Amino acid sequence: MTAAPFKVGDTVKARASGVVPAGTPGIIVQALRSVWELFYVQFDGYTQPQLMRARELERVTVPSDSPSS
Repeated sequence: MTAAPFKVGDTVKARASGVVPAGTPGIIVQALRSVWELFYVQFDGYTQPQLMRARELERVTVPSDSPSS
């Protein structure tokens, strides 16, 4: 079994999918256990989470707060 590419709480952005415009940021709110490549994503500006395939999403890396020395 392949590991899921995202987990709940991951920040992502949409690729061209036809569901939301490409580049729209969102957060994974639910990962479907029965179909590992499907995720509900709450996108900025949308009231309802959208069901998306992993290939329609891109991980957004959030820089960690590093102390200034």
